[in-house]
Amino acid sequence: EALNVRWLVLSFPTVSTHGGRNLTNRYRDFLYQLIDGHNWPVTELMFEGEVVFCVQKESGDWRLEIDPRSQSPISNL
Repeated sequence: EALNVRWLVLSFPTVSTHGGRNLTNRYRDFLYQLIDGHNWPVTELMFEGEVVFCVQKESGDWRLEIDPRSQSPISNL
């Protein structure tokens, strides 16, 4: 919550450093514990040896507005 961002991207190894244990479920459980109580959608990307979680913070937590004078986006965080 303390990060004033729209997206959180977390990357974890899928195999322990000694190569013996799959860590995917452990890190998945860890992530869902971190965001418990928030309605933030999560996209999971699997790569060889890595799992990446892309978490979109709930749209109600931020909004993007257009400054009518300059037509440039301004963040209203």
